[in-house]
Amino acid sequence: MDWKERFVSINANLDDLQSGVEGGCRAADSVRRDAAAMNGSPPDSNLLRSLTEHAIELETCASHQRGAMRELRQNIARLARELNGGKLDV
Repeated sequence: MDWKERFVSINANLDDLQSGVEGGCRAADSVRRDAAAMNGSPPDSNLLRSLTEHAIELETCASHQRGAMRELRQNIARLARELNGGKLDV
């Protein structure tokens, strides 16, 4: 694999990570809106269901972000090893 392919791979990992962060932010905004809708009143079953669904979305986004970050770190470490070892084709 040459350096251009490595950087394309790293860029794809960054795109995946950004997508996960944006998804997590959207889910967090939904939780905030639903919680604000409670406005001191006891939550009804629809609101609790919505909050639960948003919490699951946040967990899923966090899991995807962890995977993307792990892959990104592995690709950067591999690139660094190859650059330091002179094994990378230019």
